[in-house]
Amino acid sequence: MSQTPPLLPIDWTEQRAFLGRSLYVWQVNLASLLAVLFVAFVGFYFSSPFLPLLVRHLGVTDPRAVALWSGLLIGLGPASAVIASPLWGRLADRIGGRVLLVRTVFGFALLNGLCAVATSVWQLAALRLLMGTLGGFTAVALALASLSAPPERLTRAIAMAQSTQILGLLVGPALGGLLADHFGIRAAFVGASGLAVVAGFNMLVLYREPRSSAQHRKTRPKASMRALLQTPGFAPILVVLFAGSFTDRSYQPLIPLFVSSITPVHGAVASVTGVIVACGALAAAVSANAASRLVPRWTHAQVLGVALIASACGSALMGFSHTALQFGVLRVVVGLFAGSVLTLAYGLGGSVMPVEQRSSAFGVLNSGAMIGSAVGPILGGLLAAVSLRGAFLFNSAIFLVGLLAVWRGLGVRHET
Repeated sequence: MSQTPPLLPIDWTEQRAFLGRSLYVWQVNLASLLAVLFVAFVGFYFSSPFLPLLVRHLGVTDPRAVALWSGLLIGLGPASAVIASPLWGRLADRIGGRVLLVRTVFGFALLNGLCAVATSVWQLAALRLLMGTLGGFTAVALALASLSAPPERLTRAIAMAQSTQILGLLVGPALGGLLADHFGIRAAFVGASGLAVVAGFNMLVLYREPRSSAQHRKTRPKASMRALLQTPGFAPILVVLFAGSFTDRSYQPLIPLFVSSITPVHGAVASVTGVIVACGALAAAVSANAASRLVPRWTHAQVLGVALIASACGSALMGFSHTALQFGVLRVVVGLFAGSVLTLAYGLGGSVMPVEQRSSAFGVLNSGAMIGSAVGPILGGLLAAVSLRGAFLFNSAIFLVGLLAVWRGLGVRHET
């Protein structure tokens, strides 16, 4: 009976030439990964906040039907990604994450380009569902970030990756909104497709997997789903990721619908929506970065608890806004706290899992987040069809569910 060969440590001192300088491979890889993430997520969010407007463009005029279709379209992709994400995570453990990221962004470019020429909401729904089967982009990206830096820099690397994604949300909707207002809503989807192509070529050119990392991947044991779920603290982290993703994604159909209900100026809804989403994203990026610096002073549970309480209060107040300015300011306040939730949860997830099972673990964690991402906009759209303001109150309750998971399952005994 053959024995499993010993795991080979990753050589963090390996160097390569870059722009005329000799740098560590992990430094170049992390920088290139952050650049790819930024371009990719600018493309992702170039169009997705404006799906409710495309639904109207395709002939759906009843406000209740627009709300229902908007939530469904935003949630379909994450729904199929729930199944795909763990599979791609395990595949990344076997063949590496670089090729999977390239596959995802080029596939997104093709499908988003087809969304730009869709002629019915049913075609749009089918394309959004196919986008989800590409799933695992976030899981593989975060796993690569955690494996692209020495262990002592793990949390910081994940925070940088999260912040970069959030900054993509900052830039994407603002530019996409301007493009949609001046050239039509379909132009935003064409622009998103082009940016995804740029991200894919960046990954092909810049990212180079260390030789020792490739050898390490071939020898490390694979994690079963049961083993991952039995890891102390892993299940509560899934709940927190669900709560954070549910609320974040549910805002996508709610914000343009709420802005439409309180903005009297015709033709500016897309621009106002883009600015509010972008400002919320900037606040979230600041929050994600700050969270990684607070953890050495306080535990993950303490920082998460404060963030979830503040987010619950802010979301409730958003539902009682009467002007776009009030609504935008409260969205920024929520972003300043809610932006740290996913970063802290993923960082804690990376710290409790051994490196040889990191991609598989992030695949399962991302599934928890994707469930929230799928259910959030769908349920948000359903609630908005009944009571738009009540949908924000429901988000407050979901934040409190995350707080309960932190209180019951992420105490000091799980801190490392």
